[in-house]
Amino acid sequence: MIIWVLLFFIVIFISLFLAFRSMRDYTEAPVHTDTHYSLYLIKNEAGLTDELLMKIDHIIDQKRLIVSLERLYRGSKQALVIYGPVIILKQFADILNLVELEDYSLKYSNHLQAGILAWEVSSKDFHKSDKPIAYQKSDAPIIDLANIPLALSDQEELWWQLVIQPKCEKNGLQPIFKALIRVVVIAGDNNKAQEIKSKIDNQVKQTNLLAIPQSYSSEQIIKNYQKRSLPQHLLDKEGGHFIVGVDDIKDLLS
Repeated sequence: MIIWVLLFFIVIFISLFLAFRSMRDYTEAPVHTDTHYSLYLIKNEAGLTDELLMKIDHIIDQKRLIVSLERLYRGSKQALVIYGPVIILKQFADILNLVELEDYSLKYSNHLQAGILAWEVSSKDFHKSDKPIAYQKSDAPIIDLANIPLALSDQEELWWQLVIQPKCEKNGLQPIFKALIRVVVIAGDNNKAQEIKSKIDNQVKQTNLLAIPQSYSSEQIIKNYQKRSLPQHLLDKEGGHFIVGVDDIKDLLS
């Protein structure tokens, strides 16, 4: 009888442990909602003002929707795209001069070729901070992508993805967001990809950000990139979302 009782409790313990593990790695992705999402090129980047970001926040906050802003580099060229709910982004189509695009990231849906690396970037504060990163270390900048000497060839690419979701709380009167950064480098070979990654990592180390220790493969991170997923756990030793304000969003894309 005692053995059966012990077996019962062992089974319950294992079930609870597995449930905890699955929730710890839980991510929320736009594709899992009933809302139709699409990708757009922002031709008028000057239109992406604080006021417009606050308007977007006000609308998507009602349903806890996700938006992804992505700075793309190919050779010496760059562009800014936005992935979000069609019904919402169409309201800002004229202001941002939006052009609908096919999802460029899907060209790497299967096995990755050599020279492709992907990783995630979060905040240096791994102590469950609910304050935007600009306020965590006021003496440190966020990041300046323009100062990174990428030296991309015409066929090489860098994708810098900032996924955001509104939080219920606000920083004074300003909205705040959950956020995570994903970076993808597409180079001619592994050595060049590692060289570009090192340059980005060195720039990140001088800011309030930190490259998350690699617990997932580049292939898995690219899959999450394509889903525009957002980890729902807050800053722990394995990484997770961090908190940004409206000013942070613009700085993280500059």
